[in-house]
Amino acid sequence: MKEMRKFGRSSRLRSALEGSKVLAAFTLIELLVVILIIGILAALLIPVAGAVKRHQDISQAQAEMGQLETAIADYKNDRGYYPPGSDPTGLTNQLYYELAATVLTNNGPTSVFQTLDASAFIKTVDVPNAFNRLPGFANSNRGGDTKSWTARDYLPQLKPNQLGTFQSGGVWITNLVTAVGGPDGLYRPLGVDGVNPWRYLYPGTNNPTGYDLWVQLRIGGNKYLVCNWTRNVELNNTRYP
Repeated sequence: MKEMRKFGRSSRLRSALEGSKVLAAFTLIELLVVILIIGILAALLIPVAGAVKRHQDISQAQAEMGQLETAIADYKNDRGYYPPGSDPTGLTNQLYYELAATVLTNNGPTSVFQTLDASAFIKTVDVPNAFNRLPGFANSNRGGDTKSWTARDYLPQLKPNQLGTFQSGGVWITNLVTAVGGPDGLYRPLGVDGVNPWRYLYPGTNNPTGYDLWVQLRIGGNKYLVCNWTRNVELNNTRYP
């Protein structure tokens, strides 16, 4: 009897050990399957997430372009002409100063054009160097009593991260940039990856009777062109100065 009981215990122990080995092997297989599934899902979701981000960035830029187009249309309706912009590259443009409106302070060589919201200024003597011999700004007040001012701010909803600064003709100027990509803040130096300036040309090359307005978005190592002469957003890696 004792030997039979001993044999019974040994058999049960062996069965338990064999069962634990099977369970361990099964658990390992399950773990490998789960890891494989996670890898497959990640491979599927990463491109989808990239496409969603690209769509969001492009939609944001298109919304900003609509904001600028409305401001330019209001400017033309009030003044009878489009804001000037003669730089062929479209980069060195005075669009921000024209749409935000300026006031001329002081007189003589120390006089300054300052935007009505006081976010940017430029000396009058520097304007021709910065903007292709432009003598001044059309949408501008000439100091004096504010009741006599006629200049209008067409961009009252503009946000700080839609402005950038850079040098033109040795002069620091403020330019409109898209809020897509790049750091937030009042100071956004152009030429840095992710900082995307709006380019403006009047008369336009693509819109001879109007103006060209465009921006290149840097998304995922590529450049996407958002412009006012076509609503189709195109992959465009052309380098603009």
